[in-house]
Amino acid sequence: MGRLSTAEPLYRQDLEISERTLGPEDPDTLGSLCNLANLLSNRGDWDGAEPLFRRALEAMKRTLGPEHPDTLTSLDNLAILLYERGDLDSAEPLFRRALEARERTLSPQHPDTLDSVSNLAILLWKRGKLEEADGMLQRVVAEREKILLPQHPNRIKGERALAEVQRELAAKHQVKDED
Repeated sequence: MGRLSTAEPLYRQDLEISERTLGPEDPDTLGSLCNLANLLSNRGDWDGAEPLFRRALEAMKRTLGPEHPDTLTSLDNLAILLYERGDLDSAEPLFRRALEARERTLSPQHPDTLDSVSNLAILLWKRGKLEEADGMLQRVVAEREKILLPQHPNRIKGERALAEVQRELAAKHQVKDED
């Protein structure tokens, strides 16, 4: 845990001060709330992080609007937490909602949109929906090749995921061919 445990009281203090001085739905307060939720999530404290993510998401919908980039990031963060918990049924519609809104409001090629495509594709891969995941990851890799250097971690991660999905698809088709 190391520094994560020393960071938590600082984030809690920041949130408390922001709530008191700026109000509970001020964008800076919501940023502090998300920082604490992310810290807890990174630490594996999903029970502590989830209500904070939900509170931030609902407040952002009210104050910023349901399709504001910060609201969509908050939606994606909640979906990631649910995915990490293994609640794929709850995570999938949130990933899809974030992706659809980002495609509409940012563009299909925007880096945040590509992150949403990648997040949904990874979930679909885990669910065994290899063909759908493959198509989405091909899109991610093709678009990231245009905007990211070859050594960028997001580009490498997408290429690795695509290779794994394609390997599983090949194995699946080989088994069918042998039957």
